[in-house]
Amino acid sequence: MLPLEDQRAIEALLLRYATAADARDMSLLASCFTDDVRADYGEGIGRFEGRDALIGQLSAMLDACGPTLHYISNIVASGDGEGARVRCYTQAVVRLPGQEVPLRTAGTYDDRLRRTDGVWRIAERVYT
Repeated sequence: MLPLEDQRAIEALLLRYATAADARDMSLLASCFTDDVRADYGEGIGRFEGRDALIGQLSAMLDACGPTLHYISNIVASGDGEGARVRCYTQAVVRLPGQEVPLRTAGTYDDRLRRTDGVWRIAERVYT
């Protein structure tokens, strides 16, 4: 079990990620990930090695969208000796240019977190 303080910090990290994406705040978004993050967002978005590559793609993708609303819920975190494993549900509502009806997505994030400089960050992510 993770201490309550760590659980709250992890929840705050995931909510910061969603808020940063919707606000198009790329520096805040980048702060959610380790420098050497490995992320797999699936065929539609891609796989990335390193924070710069990931943020570059997420920025380009978000810039092509209209307003977005990202939601995170059902956060379950456990310590694994070297960091934490986290699974959460995610939903997003995306208004694509030229489309009247927003696109709605849902899935899970399976993350491995690592504490760097005293702050929890996402080191590995798989979106399903």
